[in-house]
Amino acid sequence: MRYNSVASRYALQIWDISSSERKITLTQHHLGGLLCVHNYTSDLRQYLITGTSDGIAQIWDMEAEICVQKLKGHADCVSCVYRHPEPPVVITGSHDGTVRVWHSTTYRLENIIALNLGAVYALGYIEGSKR
Repeated sequence: MRYNSVASRYALQIWDISSSERKITLTQHHLGGLLCVHNYTSDLRQYLITGTSDGIAQIWDMEAEICVQKLKGHADCVSCVYRHPEPPVVITGSHDGTVRVWHSTTYRLENIIALNLGAVYALGYIEGSKR
């Protein structure tokens, strides 16, 4: 993956490792800089989640090369994003010290976890656990 900036427009470029041709270019039209990415498959489609410095996470349909949803609510940078493989949720972590859990189909906010531990930089899970 390469990340290019052109004026106030940002583009995430995805390349095929076995060729020199770019496969996909996803363009963001807002001012937030890209901080993190996570890809996943759902209903046989490829998606990408991006987290940006303006506190927004975006869900991208990689086949259509469009943003299908913006997850708004963090008060600071979205520094990590993750799609849990078992319950249907997208999880975002932020410099605002919160972790937000979103339903991965409706994109409705399900939960806010605020442990007052400072900025959140990584997410993970234990296989077989819904935590």
